[in-house]
Amino acid sequence: MALPKWTEERTNALTDFVGGESPVSQATVAEAAVQLETSTRSISSKLRKMGHDVELASASASRAFTDAQEATLAAFVSDNSGTYTYAEIASHFEDGAFSAKSIQGKILSMELTGHVKPAPKVEAVRTYSEAEE
Repeated sequence: MALPKWTEERTNALTDFVGGESPVSQATVAEAAVQLETSTRSISSKLRKMGHDVELASASASRAFTDAQEATLAAFVSDNSGTYTYAEIASHFEDGAFSAKSIQGKILSMELTGHVKPAPKVEAVRTYSEAEE
């Protein structure tokens, strides 16, 4: 997707849209992006170049795990040390509400990877016989 160039007209439209909001929220950035048919990243960058304070996208992102879920996951993994793989933990934890990758990331951030059973290695299918290689 080719982003449109910043003309003086588009810049003025952005300035009018934002008004005096400071810092500019991610919700306002998203609305401006839709109105000006560009990306939120482009809007944020342009506003920062113009001297506006813009809320960081990472700061507005919500956490995937609540503190209670994090504590429950830590207890589950510790209590069942070496019993489950990431995929099995994902299916047992919170009725499968989280993917194996998100469970893996959370366990990694909590430094509990030693309690997880290694997944069986998937053997690669040979395309050529040993003689052909």
